[in-house]
Amino acid sequence: MKTINVETPNGTKPKENWKKKAEKAVKQRAETLKEDPKALQKVAAFVIFFGAITVEGLVLFANLSPYMKASNVLIAKALELNTIVQSALKPIGWIVGTAGLCAVQFGEIYPLLLKSPNTQKYAKASSIALIAYAIDSTLAVSFWPPLKVSLLEFVQTPLMGNINWLNIIIILVTLFGGEAIIRLNKTLGETF
Repeated sequence: MKTINVETPNGTKPKENWKKKAEKAVKQRAETLKEDPKALQKVAAFVIFFGAITVEGLVLFANLSPYMKASNVLIAKALELNTIVQSALKPIGWIVGTAGLCAVQFGEIYPLLLKSPNTQKYAKASSIALIAYAIDSTLAVSFWPPLKVSLLEFVQTPLMGNINWLNIIIILVTLFGGEAIIRLNKTLGETF
């Protein structure tokens, strides 16, 4: 097989031109880091924060399932529908479930979003957060059971093997992930 050498109008090979541009960009970035020592901290904070947001986004997407299931069940029971109509209304359950998840997640982080809360405003926000946590934990525990056996059987013979640790981790991340992201943002906010 024959190799064809292509040259640009200025006489350099295209690959060399890209290599030179890349080397120049790396050198410029290295100079920037030498001049501004906090630049590396900013890059690290950016990577940590957006990595955490990506993980939390995936967890929230996974957490959508209990809300969709609950909304589909509630719609079906409220309207007393047969299975064919229930299947047709699943997209509505998805929309209602998404709205419910957003409302609950906002309720959980609402106290953290207050700029300068007075006692009464903070008490109201904390009450909203407690209700949101109650709803979220009820749905999470019913969708991802923390025990592999019934609660009665676990109380009678408590064995560590009967605990579903993966579900417990999912429940904890689901419940406290949004709050952790807000706190991480406040902590790293000074770095950005």
